[in-house]
Amino acid sequence: MFYQEYFYIDKMLRAALYGTTEELLQALRLVNRSKDIKSKSLDSDNYRITAIHQARQILIKRGDSEALAAFRELSDEDIKTEGFLSDNVEKYPFRILAACLYGNDDILRYLLVRCSSCHDLLWYRFFHNPLYILMLCKKYDILAEVLEKFKKKDIDPSCYGGFAINSLFAMAAVFREERVLKMLLDVFSWEHLRDIIPGLALFPEGIEYIAENFYTYLGFEKRDTPPTLSEFLNAEHMHGIKLKLLNDLYRETEPELLDYYLERISPVSVIASTDYTFSEIYESGQIAFEIGRIFADEVTILYQSGKNWFTVDRYKRLFTGHKLIFDLSDADAADIRYTTAEELRYLLAHSVNFPVSDGISPMTELFLSCGSRKIIALMISKGIINRDNCGDAAVFLAENKRLAALDEINKADL
Repeated sequence: MFYQEYFYIDKMLRAALYGTTEELLQALRLVNRSKDIKSKSLDSDNYRITAIHQARQILIKRGDSEALAAFRELSDEDIKTEGFLSDNVEKYPFRILAACLYGNDDILRYLLVRCSSCHDLLWYRFFHNPLYILMLCKKYDILAEVLEKFKKKDIDPSCYGGFAINSLFAMAAVFREERVLKMLLDVFSWEHLRDIIPGLALFPEGIEYIAENFYTYLGFEKRDTPPTLSEFLNAEHMHGIKLKLLNDLYRETEPELLDYYLERISPVSVIASTDYTFSEIYESGQIAFEIGRIFADEVTILYQSGKNWFTVDRYKRLFTGHKLIFDLSDADAADIRYTTAEELRYLLAHSVNFPVSDGISPMTELFLSCGSRKIIALMISKGIINRDNCGDAAVFLAENKRLAALDEINKADL
């Protein structure tokens, strides 16, 4: 999800509030053209119509009849009627906007009480959202009061789609709303907000602004200086974010921006097996040579416990021409029941850091249960079956009547 269309609308509303007539008309032209953008991010027509009505309300409050006339003339034909708002446009956000414009904080607080819980506020999407309107109109103190309620109740915005908070964070980053970003990072954990970074791929300056000014919130607490864009996106805890950012740019055919990032950050070399981006890449059919630009020559797959593993065969097809390494250190409880014996052999041959435990681990049992001599031989060569646990392995194989595999252990000099 990119925030390009949000940016155009936000820019128009800021121009209506604080800009010149020419800045406003230039922003409106971008909004009108944005109808042709294939955006996944919003219900385009409804948001655009709502935002244009909001801009008109702002101009009426400014008393700028010349700007209002020029703005109306440039508006799309289907939204020039000013007598009423359509039933599809919610009235409550306009009341919030009016209270902000007329500077009556008491009425504004009264209106905000209508949202009796924090959950109510999260249902309003982006330009309709009272939180966004408070930021737009620079009602920072009141916004802080509202966000404090979220903090006290320890609300996870992702339970409600995270849409309102994510959008607020994204636009605050693009327009360098320092106070708003700090408020959000004080209230919501970085884990709630980190997935917004790929959506800002079209605004690298926004990502750099976040990294430079809020790095202590973002997993860089031990640093004395801000990370560069390269250090930020190449950090170990950002592997999944970097993959999604580059993959989204590739899929959305943004070659110039993809080049921009790849000139500044290294290709992806470490990936978590449970990262859902895999299925997006694979199922889109984009297993093409050029996708190799996103990945390093050597790719380590961090196999993790979970049910949504990609099969080894799919990894091999996806990363044709790349050297694959499978890190199994955190995969002890992983489900490999649907992995073929051939895939298990490949996995063992290219794996590192097999789970270590007393006796034999659940994952070791899954390998043993295949009963394959070749797999047992690989497990011995890798030290997975060793002098300390070979007795337990032999008992397991005997109990499960895997006699050929048991014979392979008996032949080994352990």
